[in-house]
Amino acid sequence: MRIKIRLKIIIIGAISTFLMMVLALILSMFMYYNNAKGVLLDSVDNVIEEFDADVKNDSGIIDSIRNIRDYILSNYYHSETLPTFESEEAKKAYYYEKNRDLYPADPGLIGFSPLKGQFQEVLSELKSKAIASGSIAYIGYTDKSNDTNRIVYLADSRDDDKAVGFYYPGSYYDIKPTDKLLEYTDYYDLYELDGKTNKIYRIEFGSEELAVLYIQYDLGVIFNSALHFVLWLFLFLSIGIVVLVVLYYFLINKFLIKNILRLNDATLEFRQGINDSKLVLVEPEIKTKDEIKELSNSFVALENEIIDYTEKIKNITEQEEKMRLELEVASKIQKEMLPRTQDKSGLFDVFSYIKPANDVGGDFYDYFKIDDDNLVLIIADVSGKGIPAALFMMRGMTIIKEKVLASSNLEEVFKNVNNSLTENNKENLFITCLLIKINIKTGELEYVNAGHENLIVIRDNKAISIEGHTNFILGGIDDIEYKVDKYKLNKSDKLFLFTDGVTEANDKDGKLFGLDRLLSKLNEYSTNTPEEIVTKIANDIEAYSSIQFDDVTMLLFEYHDLFISINENPKMEDIESIIGNLEAYFKKNNYSDEVLSKFSIMVDELYSNKVKYGFKGVINPKIIVKFKFDNDLYMITFVDNDLEFNPLERVNDPIETKELDEIEEGGLGLLIVKSFATSMNYTRINDRNVLIITKKLK
Repeated sequence: MRIKIRLKIIIIGAISTFLMMVLALILSMFMYYNNAKGVLLDSVDNVIEEFDADVKNDSGIIDSIRNIRDYILSNYYHSETLPTFESEEAKKAYYYEKNRDLYPADPGLIGFSPLKGQFQEVLSELKSKAIASGSIAYIGYTDKSNDTNRIVYLADSRDDDKAVGFYYPGSYYDIKPTDKLLEYTDYYDLYELDGKTNKIYRIEFGSEELAVLYIQYDLGVIFNSALHFVLWLFLFLSIGIVVLVVLYYFLINKFLIKNILRLNDATLEFRQGINDSKLVLVEPEIKTKDEIKELSNSFVALENEIIDYTEKIKNITEQEEKMRLELEVASKIQKEMLPRTQDKSGLFDVFSYIKPANDVGGDFYDYFKIDDDNLVLIIADVSGKGIPAALFMMRGMTIIKEKVLASSNLEEVFKNVNNSLTENNKENLFITCLLIKINIKTGELEYVNAGHENLIVIRDNKAISIEGHTNFILGGIDDIEYKVDKYKLNKSDKLFLFTDGVTEANDKDGKLFGLDRLLSKLNEYSTNTPEEIVTKIANDIEAYSSIQFDDVTMLLFEYHDLFISINENPKMEDIESIIGNLEAYFKKNNYSDEVLSKFSIMVDELYSNKVKYGFKGVINPKIIVKFKFDNDLYMITFVDNDLEFNPLERVNDPIETKELDEIEEGGLGLLIVKSFATSMNYTRINDRNVLIITKKLK
């Protein structure tokens, strides 16, 4: 990471500097070129103006130009065709010979002529103008005779032994179609001749055009000069860039990178402390007074906030954990207050279910005997949720049971309970309650409904909601009168008590589970045991509602057919207990000892056969034994959840028609049962085998 950030700094700095340098070089070259070009053009214009002044003020130079022109034109221009020269020396020798009246120009030599002096005067003038303009100056004559368009050179400012492309007097240039007139004025013309730019000044005397002054310049030379300048500048700047990058890296590394790395190290150290649950304040060692220092200060401030926040979270977590443990204890205490004892007489069966929406809830139920003949069922729902509702529930549960045990008059019980709950009820909580008192001998019951859900009775496999008096809630207003309702139970009737958490469970669309759906489900499960019915309803509610908003409580009471024994995971040891309870019941009701003896044998044979040979692959096996006496007819019923099996198909033949070794396993016991019974009937109901055996007294 440290290498990467330094490398990035170097690359970014180098690229940025290089780009700026390239831009500066381009701008420098552009400015250099334009400036040089402007200087050159100004010099050319100045030279032309000076030459014009010289011509006008000095008639001698006019004469010299005229004489030179006439000499060259009259001497040989039209007399011969120029040869092809093998070298520059041959060319020079040729023109020196032709122009011997012009060369040499030294006055001390023999044969000096005035024309030579005039030629030297013109050359001197041209050289001065060439030097002043930084260009090439030469004089020519435009010959347009004989259908030609030709420039005849008269004099060149350059030294003939050094210049390339020297214009010797008498040489010429034929104007080509590619040559262009760039600009035309009354004072001068601008031509491009043979790829070179020429500014042309016409030398006139009166109306006579004596010759033409050509100032030839090449902008490419200026461009090359500018390029040469830029290349040297690039070299010096490159050296400067290297120095600057090194200096830039040194300064950035000292004042920025190292501080950033210190800040990063502090961050990593602090994060490691978080992972190790050892939060310690880490302050980066940054001594500069810049934005990095401000960032460091912000980091330290953030560390302090994180440490404080973490400490607060720790305290809150500890408090929540303490509260959770307290709620667990409260939940256990609340559950331990609910009844767990089961009736052993076989006259009824009760199964309960409660699922709080929170750790503790406001629903409660209870059932208990107040004497040998009377049983009380209670279900209630406290307004609100959580701890306050749970405490009020415990208070209400205690008061209700206390008042019920103290008085047999339910109207008086509810009035006293209501007055007790109303006292010191600063939270304005209340309880809805349904209390039922059942005479288990006669089946007569009386009940009071204090603002609770209606009682549901399941009779003949059909669930019915019983409408009665709807009294006021408990704990709302004191001195309220409550009315009692009465009902008569038949054998095998079931009572279903529940809180509003059942019917008000809602699905994802907000639709309620509802009373109609509840009644439909109870009809569907009516032939099941109380435990099975309540469990299936609970599963239906859980599947219907994705989120539980309220406590769900159910209590189901079944009024048995005199005697019933429910045995889960049946085993041989159960037989002795079942027969013992059956004997106790027979003796209590003074039933026939002869019938008891035969029914005991039947129970032994049928139960042991099912335990030994049944329930292959069945999960949670169960056997229910029921006994009923009505009008001299004794009836015993066996119900199990084994695979379908009709035992009557194996006892169609009399026992005396078979040899002992021909009887299948379990068949002998079935034959014995059949011999004792008056009638035997088998049916399959709701995935259960139901065998009914009757014995009629003689």
